[in-house]
Amino acid sequence: MCLAISEINGCTITGSIHKDSPAAKFLLDRDVDRKDFNSYGSRRGNDEIMARGTFANICIVNKLLNGEVGPKTVHIPSGEKLSVFDAASKYKAAGQDTIVLAGAEYGSGSSRDWAVKGPMLLVSEDISQFPFLPL
Repeated sequence: MCLAISEINGCTITGSIHKDSPAAKFLLDRDVDRKDFNSYGSRRGNDEIMARGTFANICIVNKLLNGEVGPKTVHIPSGEKLSVFDAASKYKAAGQDTIVLAGAEYGSGSSRDWAVKGPMLLVSEDISQFPFLPL
């Protein structure tokens, strides 16, 4: 998987859990009512939720989708537009390595720890940041 994000803290996952997100599906599959979803921040200790929430920021700009805003990426080679979690799952199942190309502000927000942890849960092999700022 290659996810090219622009100059925002794209992995910030402290906001509410969107009703159509992979995290929401995970919770619904476990009989959690929508009213009890709460936020990613409140479920920070659950790695299953946080993996699904990594790059779920609704403001993320993915350069691979011609600057489209939202928590999606393109699966290569199929060209299918998927949530980042679903694309990462496909790559993992296929045994393919992944990489994140990030802008200068990546990891600069309140969820700096997830700038590193989240992609690793998604099986990313590398996070390349341009220009590089220490995480």
